[in-house]
Amino acid sequence: MRSQGNMPKRNRLKLGFPLGALQDEAVELFATAGYRAQVDRKLQKIEIDDPNITCLFARPIAIASMVENGMLDIGISTEASVKEAKASKVKHVCSLEYEKSLWGKTKIVLAVPKESKITSLRDLEGKKIITRIPEITKAFLQKYNIRAEVLYSDTLINESKVGVIADAIVEFSRIGNVMAAYNLKVLKVLFESSVVLIANPKALQDAAKKRTGGAVRAVRR
Repeated sequence: MRSQGNMPKRNRLKLGFPLGALQDEAVELFATAGYRAQVDRKLQKIEIDDPNITCLFARPIAIASMVENGMLDIGISTEASVKEAKASKVKHVCSLEYEKSLWGKTKIVLAVPKESKITSLRDLEGKKIITRIPEITKAFLQKYNIRAEVLYSDTLINESKVGVIADAIVEFSRIGNVMAAYNLKVLKVLFESSVVLIANPKALQDAAKKRTGGAVRAVRR
């Protein structure tokens, strides 16, 4: 469902598209809703056939931050990313887990090598934990009064570094294939996270952007 007519550039809806694991499914989601997306993976550029929507590729955590500060009006992110970015002012528009959803809930897990001597949370004391979500990881460790070194890394496969430069990992896990490939076992599930559509509250108050945002929300139907 596309918006009608052309808006002035300043009134166009700025939409954050997720890079990484959610990228292909987000594009497919919009295609299912009738949008045609042109994606240049090399340049990390995306355009859809609605002149009133400007798209920007970014990591889900960055999308949460940019939506909160108004650089983006609306974006596809995750509950965990919003939590990591501490983007408490964003508006949760809707979950993208609907009847024909491409996504299920994602688990945020703490994992260690299968042969590791780490068998309990207390064994993490003094160890190194690699993660792309350091704020969530630090809060988790603080909750259990564990002192460990948190190593931030946003590379494609952090699992490959466990047992090499880190003793454990806190990571997103959907089906567990990557964990299994690197011989890792889950020690603790921190929580589950959904893919969500979020918006800047001011954008929702803007009449023109609110109309366009209605068209974007139609992708979940």
